[in-house]
Amino acid sequence: MAELSLILALAIASKPAPPQPLNPQSFILANGIKMSHRVGELIGPGPLPNFAASGRQIMLGIVSNLREPMPADRQIAAGLYHLICKTIRDRKLSIDPRSRWLIDGLADFTTATLLHEYLGEEAAQRYTTDRDPRAFGDIQERLNLGYWMGSSHDVILPYDSERRLHAARIAFALTEVRNLILDHDPLVIRAIFDAATNQPLFDAVVQITGQDLKDRLQRYQFFSSAPKALAHHLQALNEARRAGGVGQAVVHAKRIMEWRRRYSLKEYMLIALLLHEAGKTDAALATIQQRIRAATNDADRLTYLLLLVEYAMLWEQPAMAYQAAELALDIEPDAPIALVVSMHHQHEIGKLIQAKVTAERIVALAASANAAHVQAAKEMIDWVELTIGFPE
Repeated sequence: MAELSLILALAIASKPAPPQPLNPQSFILANGIKMSHRVGELIGPGPLPNFAASGRQIMLGIVSNLREPMPADRQIAAGLYHLICKTIRDRKLSIDPRSRWLIDGLADFTTATLLHEYLGEEAAQRYTTDRDPRAFGDIQERLNLGYWMGSSHDVILPYDSERRLHAARIAFALTEVRNLILDHDPLVIRAIFDAATNQPLFDAVVQITGQDLKDRLQRYQFFSSAPKALAHHLQALNEARRAGGVGQAVVHAKRIMEWRRRYSLKEYMLIALLLHEAGKTDAALATIQQRIRAATNDADRLTYLLLLVEYAMLWEQPAMAYQAAELALDIEPDAPIALVVSMHHQHEIGKLIQAKVTAERIVALAASANAAHVQAAKEMIDWVELTIGFPE
């Protein structure tokens, strides 16, 4: 009996411990520098003096701030993908407006490659499962992949059909990149980016791989030319609005933006107005907020901040209007509409003297302020003087 107990004890002791669950932060702390070095090999190092250590910190930051729960390997993938995209941006390549599918596809391909190297084949396969183009064959010819707006210009529409279209573009972008470099070493990615430092990215792909991209993109276009596509979507937009189908109208408005490759204030205003008309006010305001985040200079940032002030007030979002107004005033202290919003906020929180001072500034700007703003300021001055002169 004692011998049996000893045998059982030895068997239990020799049994391998169950594998510990993967901890994304611990894994990145242990492997982040090596993975960052590998990103540098495949894409090119970023401009930071200590690229690998900085890359590890970037990945840790992304993993630490993820808002949605996801498996550990997907968290690591998210950190990797962000680092890869940042590294591509930092190379400051000559990127054609039609290149989003190529940039996104290369970033996804590189992410999957590194997942395979560091976490194994299963992790890489799980990452690409959501990017299986077979799930989107029914809409392939309508993806318009070559006219996909860059992420800095894109508009996120809150419709299932648009979310599916976006997922399909991601899937086919990865497929096209995989087919493009299938017969090459992964280091061909670095060669493409190196070649793109003094020529457009599309030309660099042709130079390095010997493959033209025009035929590849044609399979994703239902229309044979931009004028035909624009004529169709303009007509469809107008018909949808007449029929009360504002949700469809905003989708056609986005397709028009894609085909025109024109991303001006006028286009974004139309998208925001249509979303509001469709009962999607949060998405309408988010569209303008995205333009503020994407702005690369104070002039553009101010333009969209003032638009957000106007629309937020119009759509009864005073807190958002005040926040935007304060940011706008940091850039342009004499922006009349922002001053009006600030004036009303000061009045609401009981800072009457400040409200009067702000109102006087608006009156002094009468030449650049519209009549309604000046009238509101004069009424505020009168009201404050009356209130202070005759306190309750």
